Amino acid sequence: MLPIDTVHANDWNPNIVPEHKRRALKNYIEKTGFVQPIIVRPDKNSGYEITDGQHRWEIMKELDANEIPAIVLEENDVESKLRTVAMDSLRGQFVPVKLANVIHDLNKTMSAKEIEKLAGLEEPEISDLLKLQKIPQDLSKDLEQKILEEEARAPVALTFILSHRKAEILNKQIDAWLKKNKDKSRGDWLWQITQKN
Repeated sequence: MLPIDTVHANDWNPNIVPEHKRRALKNYIEKTGFVQPIIVRPDKNSGYEITDGQHRWEIMKELDANEIPAIVLEENDVESKLRTVAMDSLRGQFVPVKLANVIHDLNKTMSAKEIEKLAGLEEPEISDLLKLQKIPQDLSKDLEQKILEEEARAPVALTFILSHRKAEILNKQIDAWLKKNKDKSRGDWLWQITQKN
């Protein structure tokens, strides 16, 4: 455990957390406690610079914690920066069918709003995942296997960087389309847009 005021963020962390995921992380820490130590390295001023866990540290400060669990590693700048990038990028991705099963199980005892609040998923994502539950079990296993095979060959992640205003407009358009196409998902909307060009 380190005194929280001896720890500081580095000035090169490339990771950001969307606000809804940050709220979910804060709710989760408030409800279950702090369970994953941050990783730090000693700095030149008898303090510690964060290599991994900046957002958790910020939340603990907001919650007026005096101490924070930490792993202290002796690292130079190159090692520290590599660890930051690795920890951010190597956490993996969800297999949609498996995630849908977990969300379905959680939804038996929790509302979608509670799942949204604690898991960092937004309600449209939860809705899309629950729709996957309608796929027959043997088909979903085949689908899961094909997804794993595809990821092994050529994993692709789509990331969009938009201003808040553009993101609002895009989400409104998607939501309006989904109201007319109740059996479709956000991914279907994106696919339809690509087919028009």
